[in-house]
Amino acid sequence: MNSIFLRIYGGMLAALVLVALLGVGTLHLVNEVRGDQYREGLARGTFRLMADNLLPMNEVERKRALVVWSRLLGIPLELQALSDVPLDSSERNRLIRRLDSSQASLLALVSSLEKSPPSRVEGTAVFLARKEFEIPQALLHNLKHNRVLHRRVVLLHIRTIDTPRVHNQQRITLTPLSASFWQVTAAYGWRETPSMTEILHLCGLEGFGCSVNEASFFTSHDTLVMKQRHGLARLRGGIFHFCQRNALRAHEQFHIPPNRVIELGGQREF
Repeated sequence: MNSIFLRIYGGMLAALVLVALLGVGTLHLVNEVRGDQYREGLARGTFRLMADNLLPMNEVERKRALVVWSRLLGIPLELQALSDVPLDSSERNRLIRRLDSSQASLLALVSSLEKSPPSRVEGTAVFLARKEFEIPQALLHNLKHNRVLHRRVVLLHIRTIDTPRVHNQQRITLTPLSASFWQVTAAYGWRETPSMTEILHLCGLEGFGCSVNEASFFTSHDTLVMKQRHGLARLRGGIFHFCQRNALRAHEQFHIPPNRVIELGGQREF
């Protein structure tokens, strides 16, 4: 009898110790994440002010300002283009999500590209964006690897609203961001199928003339690589990987001719 009770109490004690260890580990992990977020929050305001002050400066003034700020802060400061920063996929995605949150970040990028443009080529480039003020990953990949921009650049966001249909007069919002950048937001109802031919036709009625066969469409497509998993987690990951691999691509969903599409991306672990 004593042996049975000892086993029960021993099992309960082991379970309590295990729960305590899991709780301590979880608390430590949460504190690390919160600590990183807190430090980022403290630094974000300072570097935001620096970026706002650097924006109207020329290259010589920026170098002088960085030297002064480096002495005041006691840390070396260097100004680099986002496309030239050596970040891994997770760091780049987190930074892009930070930049996506405000229209000012998009305008700052456009202003920087207008003041110090890369090599320009003739034609119109359409970059598909998931959000209205998103900086498309395909645009960053194109600047990093190809180091060129088209004469006209369109940032296109297609959104679905909570009505079955949208009237053509309310479908397109065309906003010029600079002399060579335009932002286009196309609204479709949940019963409608977006059509790139229709979108560009409506843009032509608004004064931006371009056809599907004259534009190059840049999309992002990441290849997912599943991490080492076991048991049920591996099965769930395999199902998700299968669905992602067989999902419609952007050019299929929006009826874009395949010979007008350029897909840029990389590998992402999940």
